[in-house]
Amino acid sequence: MTVAKTTSPPSSGASSGDNKAAPARRTGIFRAPQGAPASDEECLSALTAESGDFLEHIGKTFTTGALFRLVITEEGERSFTLLTDGFEVLFGVPVASVLADPSAAYRLIHPNDVSEHMNRELQSIAQDDPFASEVRIQSLVSGLRWIQFRAQPGFDTYGNRCLDGILFDVTLHKQVEDQLREMATTDSLTGLANRRHFMQTAEQELHRTERYERPISMLMIDADHFKRVNDTYGHDVGDTVLAALANMMRQSARKQDFVARLGGEEFAVLLPETPQDKAMEMAERLRAKIEANHIETSAGTLRITVSIGVATYRKEDGGINRLLKRADDGLYEAKQSGRNRICCAE
Repeated sequence: MTVAKTTSPPSSGASSGDNKAAPARRTGIFRAPQGAPASDEECLSALTAESGDFLEHIGKTFTTGALFRLVITEEGERSFTLLTDGFEVLFGVPVASVLADPSAAYRLIHPNDVSEHMNRELQSIAQDDPFASEVRIQSLVSGLRWIQFRAQPGFDTYGNRCLDGILFDVTLHKQVEDQLREMATTDSLTGLANRRHFMQTAEQELHRTERYERPISMLMIDADHFKRVNDTYGHDVGDTVLAALANMMRQSARKQDFVARLGGEEFAVLLPETPQDKAMEMAERLRAKIEANHIETSAGTLRITVSIGVATYRKEDGGINRLLKRADDGLYEAKQSGRNRICCAE
């Protein structure tokens, strides 16, 4: 474990007060002589020794994280006066370098995370609240890692504010979180959003639409005669067709559009900032693109068409369910009218 050797107050100008010599280092468990109560100074000396032993042990064995003390002056200047060896194990930067120049640690933090992280440090000190932060750090050993910080604000020996805490690698935890989130929001076959995720996102977009009085439309898309594909060629070929349709929809969508597979051969596209006439144009381009496309499958080259229902949000819809129903009505009309066409809901 490496600890900064501070023999005088930091250069911040903060007053050190009446500094006393550090108590002698002791090891083992302190026991008061029988019949004589231990004095406060004796207790403090023993506790200091025990704490030092504990920190030294942790510093040598804790390699998936590190303990630290970060001193922050009134001027916002930072210095580490304690940093255990796990820091170098994790990030490949010598602890001595960080003790000498704290910016060596902050330079490792992802540019998009560093400002908020440093602001949280200052807020913790100012409000005397626990410090918590999760940032991406570029390790020289293992690449980009997610690191979690937890600390308590306090004072160092010279009266400077400081954060005493721990940092540890939570990359695996974040990866598992991301995987679970993807499983909960993504259709595994096509990689598109699933129905639940689509409905949640659509509700949020509708709130924004109503607040700013902006247009929003929806396409409901269904593969024509898809059951015939499954019955004739099998579900593996059907899955290939669905994945190909999803790719074409994804390629045709704008950055702000949101494409989802609602179930079976049914898809939906949410079109923010899109009035009815523009939605009809986009639907027609998508229909024509799919009709002209040749899909390569294990059973050979197939061609497929889609029917599309279009609906543009109206205030009387009152929510996503009504808009979805109207787009579905348009889809039903397109199916009834001969398929491979688009129909706009009334």
